[in-house]
Amino acid sequence: MVEFPGTRAKIDWAKQHVRDIKLRVGRLEESYSANIQIDPNFGYKQIKYDVADDLAGQDCSLMIGDALHSLKGALDYAWVATLQRHAPHAISDKTQFPIHRTVDSLEAALKDAKKQLPENLVSLMLDKIKPYEGGHTTLWAIKELNILDKHRLLLTVFGYTSIVGLEMENELGEPEPGFVQATTLPPPWFINIPNGWNVKNKGKPTITVLFKEGHSAEDMEVTSFLELGHLMVLQVVQTLEAFV
Repeated sequence: MVEFPGTRAKIDWAKQHVRDIKLRVGRLEESYSANIQIDPNFGYKQIKYDVADDLAGQDCSLMIGDALHSLKGALDYAWVATLQRHAPHAISDKTQFPIHRTVDSLEAALKDAKKQLPENLVSLMLDKIKPYEGGHTTLWAIKELNILDKHRLLLTVFGYTSIVGLEMENELGEPEPGFVQATTLPPPWFINIPNGWNVKNKGKPTITVLFKEGHSAEDMEVTSFLELGHLMVLQVVQTLEAFV
């Protein structure tokens, strides 16, 4: 198996963007504040958590777009290299890795008489790689998000997975571990304090970045999706490289 030129560089660059996103979220987490206040409507005590890093959303959106572009670029490089081996006449200045909404649309594109693609390559795409919405949802989402990113920044929302180190004491002075449910709501976040309880340690929110928009990756955690995309794209590239 011979590696296609440029594909690993694109895939590795996407992985670097994921690392950068994680570092950026870490800086966002360090900007948090946690203050005890009285709810103005109901009068009970609560902890208000907020973040002061106003540029984090924009920065993450830019890095997400770059990561997605690199993954899509790796697929395009691999597809062009595959055609150079097996169907060079099918290459044009518009050639890109075929990802379609439906299997019927994909099949029609691959079996286009003008392209004259080898039957075994068509079968590989339809039966194994399956780059359509109902066949390989990650590949479809990569294409969908790339299209959205061309027109506007991909919107994200910051939620938290936990409040690390939150400690309270109940009305008897006994320690109570602070348990809070994860949320996808944007900050500020509020944790209610039971009557008679005291807060010993307000803790720190562990922030997660989720996709926001009307698309197939909506509400998915960004870095998990990109790491899965990295793995899936690498597998597709390796499959095409091994195709003879």
